[in-house]
Amino acid sequence: MLVLPAVVTGQPPLTLLSVPRLRVMIAALVSAYLWFSCALQQAIMRMLLSRPPAHLPWALMPWLQRWVQRRVLVKGSGDYRFVHDTLRAELAQDEARGKA
Repeated sequence: MLVLPAVVTGQPPLTLLSVPRLRVMIAALVSAYLWFSCALQQAIMRMLLSRPPAHLPWALMPWLQRWVQRRVLVKGSGDYRFVHDTLRAELAQDEARGKA
């Protein structure tokens, strides 16, 4: 759109693209790219977390607190761990088999 009047009048095509105008266009393109990439990431995460076979409940903290009350989990400094050593070892072996 900016180049068409220059071409019609016989001027070089980049006559109307001065340095300040070019900077504004580049800044707008970079801003649009960053906004769309963040929006795309958020849309993908929402899609992945809202799939029907969700493995974690939506209300995660109350769910974890129920397991602490039942003495299956122990709350540490910001994390949870299993109380029973055999269960913890079995889950660690399952995870190791899954990664191999």
